[in-house]
Amino acid sequence: MRKFLLLFAMILTLSAACFAFTACGDDTQSNPGDNSADDGTKPEPQPEPKPEPEKDEISFKTLEVNGTDVYGRVSKDKEIFEFANEIKVSGNAKYVVALDSLGMQTVATKTVSLNEGDNTFYIIEMVNDEAAAVYTVVIHRTEVYEVSFVAEDVIAAETQYIEEGFFATAPTGNVTTKLGYEFLGWDFDFTKPITGDVVVKAKTKLKDEMKNFKFTSTTTSCEIAGLYDKTVTELVIPDYVTSIGWWAFEGCTGLTSVTIPDSVTSIGDLAFFNCTGLTSITVSEGNTVYKSIDGNLYSEDGKILIQYAIGKTDTSFVIPDSVTSIGDGAFYGCTGLTSVTIPNSVTSIGYYAFYGCTSLTSVTIPDSVTSIGDYAFGICSSLTIYCEAESEPSGWDSKWNSSRRPVVWGYKG
Repeated sequence: MRKFLLLFAMILTLSAACFAFTACGDDTQSNPGDNSADDGTKPEPQPEPKPEPEKDEISFKTLEVNGTDVYGRVSKDKEIFEFANEIKVSGNAKYVVALDSLGMQTVATKTVSLNEGDNTFYIIEMVNDEAAAVYTVVIHRTEVYEVSFVAEDVIAAETQYIEEGFFATAPTGNVTTKLGYEFLGWDFDFTKPITGDVVVKAKTKLKDEMKNFKFTSTTTSCEIAGLYDKTVTELVIPDYVTSIGWWAFEGCTGLTSVTIPDSVTSIGDLAFFNCTGLTSITVSEGNTVYKSIDGNLYSEDGKILIQYAIGKTDTSFVIPDSVTSIGDGAFYGCTGLTSVTIPNSVTSIGYYAFYGCTSLTSVTIPDSVTSIGDYAFGICSSLTIYCEAESEPSGWDSKWNSSRRPVVWGYKG
């Protein structure tokens, strides 16, 4: 029994020792903030870290900086630049805006005017009133370039004014070209930005109906000067041709008919020279300068007989009473006529009017005729001329009867 009590007392002693150890450990963990030294004293509190002092410098907010080279771009609408809004100052730094690198020309307001293109300024960084750095600042104000459109060397569409780096647009609607040409498109890449003045050329081709004509034209006029193929038998003049030049169809012996549109307002002398097969000249009814009567060409008022269709098979011709003037070369080379009646309304006969009418046997010139051009009756080898005038009027050219055909003066019919 005594041994049992002794063993029980030892167990209680060990249990008490373990409890005391555990309690001591719990007390330590429950005070993690207790920084007491082993000797029971507390350490001094640590001071808060001080912020680093600002550097004495300037910096740019939006411009690109590469060392001391600074660059920026602005739109064409921006005519001034304010460095006060662009530059940030730190510490004891200051800056000066200058127009030269030595700072001789300073800008007190720090606001500068901008021209189109590159504008160069100098920013002098100052620290404690000493120059610390010089920045070269280039501000590019976008330029505006002219984009013009031409077709066959004439203005084809309205000029565009495009800001640098932006894009021109292909003109829409009707494109103006020289008459006789067809617009195909623009010889230009409109996906490329504009970097300078540009002349955009139109791609054109000759219209099919003009391929046989030798001609010159502008955007408002077109003159036919000749033909490449003179064996053509019919001609229809396009309705934008404005004039037919001198000798234009000369030597087209196979040509039988010509159609003239409203647009033609000028026909040169001897335009149908030696067109020996020509039997019909047709003029559109809307033409305000010319008209045709029985296949012959007259002025619109009928007063000038411009061209007789010399390929006709008729042997005689009576000039209408409305005619006051027989045009230059009007019957030139007409070998079919044997007689022509000239009314007393006629006052003038042009040069070469009946030249080469080798079958013409007689013609009566009324005394109303006061003017006859040179060679009017040249090479009329079968002709006898009857003149109502008693003698040669002063207004008749000295070579009117260059072949010296027989003349009967004072003819009374």
